[in-house]
Amino acid sequence: MDLEDEDLDKALGLVRGSPEGLIPTIAGILILGKERRIRQLLPGAGAVFQHLAGTDVLANEEMPLPLLKGFQALLDRFNARNSETEITQGLARIAIPTFSEQAFREALVNAFCHRDYTILNRVSVRLSDDGLEITSPGGFVSGVSLENLLTVEPHPRNGLLADVLKRLGLAERTGRGIDRIFEGNLLYGRPSPDYSESNSDSVRVFFPKCDPNIPFFQLIIEYQKKLGSRISVQSLIVLSAVLFAKRLNFAGIAAATHIPELRLKRHVETLVEDGLLEARGNGRERDFILSPKFYKAQKRVIEHVRQAGIGAVKNEDLIMQLVQEQGNVTRSDVAALLGVNPQIAYRLLKKLVEDGALVREGAKRLSVYRLA
Repeated sequence: MDLEDEDLDKALGLVRGSPEGLIPTIAGILILGKERRIRQLLPGAGAVFQHLAGTDVLANEEMPLPLLKGFQALLDRFNARNSETEITQGLARIAIPTFSEQAFREALVNAFCHRDYTILNRVSVRLSDDGLEITSPGGFVSGVSLENLLTVEPHPRNGLLADVLKRLGLAERTGRGIDRIFEGNLLYGRPSPDYSESNSDSVRVFFPKCDPNIPFFQLIIEYQKKLGSRISVQSLIVLSAVLFAKRLNFAGIAAATHIPELRLKRHVETLVEDGLLEARGNGRERDFILSPKFYKAQKRVIEHVRQAGIGAVKNEDLIMQLVQEQGNVTRSDVAALLGVNPQIAYRLLKKLVEDGALVREGAKRLSVYRLA
């Protein structure tokens, strides 16, 4: 802040010397250029913002603006349309947005920073009933693919522009903005950002519009308080994969996450030790499901016992586990757990009473069964 304008431009690399004097670099034109000159020298620069509701176009704006000004204009339009849901966590009230602002900011920085400015198309931001989509001209930088997106070393297409954005505090200094894009979505129990429509001409990230999974979010918040720090994005990706599949073995988690095996093994073992994942079976044949806390928070104990007991030999074992977790069971609980009709459920419960494992309280259809 002590530098004069000309010295500041030199320090940031926005200009370079020449026999004719100082000449702006591409980064300099993008950051400080006037709209008229940007149109003349970099006609593909700028952005387009669209807001669609069904087939109605609510907004369709072209923004041939300097990069920082365009970024702020897009952020303002995003925030004006990004609604929130409030939940209570202990004594605190927490606002959960429809779309993560953190994920949007990082994705937008990536779109401007890593795009190919020789292509005339502009960065596109589209908000629709299905979700939020950001498209950047030019494919992935050489060496980056869908499979290694989260593990490859960052190397921007325009190194000077990336450095300027980092020093201005706009871009993630570590170059790992992709981690924050995934974290912003997964934290709320939503699906991972979708890059599958990217190709050699453009990179497209899609954030589906869907309700947050509140029990999952609360499970993560509680864990982070206990941990005293933020959960790693790799651990979040593992938990998200299990959340949507309900039950996965190690090979299934590896296929869903694309995390290298040794690194994945460490994350999975830590999550089991910390109680966020529950392991069933032995060795590489182990299956993993989410913590019982997650199911109990949603009053889905039956589903937890069913997932935990897949592959078990005896139905009686599943019934006893449900009684231990829930405190008692009814005939309809057992029917739902095992997927059988109420009469078969009654016979199984009757046998457990005769064997002395359970006691029956109440009469006929109002009966409940507890541990003996």
